[in-house]
Amino acid sequence: MKVCRGLAAATAATAIGLVGGIAQASEDERILSVTANYATFSADERNPHGAGLAAGFEYGLSDALWLRAAGGGAAYSDSGDFAWSSHATFGITYVLDVLQYVPYVNIGAGVFVTDSARDDVDLTVDPVAELGLGLDVLSSRRFSYGAYLRVSALTDTTIFRAGLRMSWRSGFF
Repeated sequence: MKVCRGLAAATAATAIGLVGGIAQASEDERILSVTANYATFSADERNPHGAGLAAGFEYGLSDALWLRAAGGGAAYSDSGDFAWSSHATFGITYVLDVLQYVPYVNIGAGVFVTDSARDDVDLTVDPVAELGLGLDVLSSRRFSYGAYLRVSALTDTTIFRAGLRMSWRSGFF
């Protein structure tokens, strides 16, 4: 009998400890993110490297499934000439865990626009499918930071971005 009470007390203490560390994401929660990233793309035998900025918005449908919209741009060195890109994507994010460390996967679709100062390169608009993964660290219910990787492709253009993300969260209550 003492063993059962001890086991019950230990189980309750563990559960209370775990609940204290859970982020407790919920439906109707919102996340506004700002990202800075390394960016590159390959198209028409070009592979410029550069840096980008983006913003994103996510809306929680449940504790694990979120709607996502993002957009941004990047600047590149394209064989010594200036090139730029912009993108807009819409999709879903699946959160794999809701502890202090939050791994996630997102998928989406959108457009990727590129242009270059090179005379032999025209403005292009490509539809893309996007796959991303990341890890956020919750420093509070209102703020998180993390890192991510995203690959977008569909036509002859493939885009890769790796970056850092800062997010502000609201709507938990």
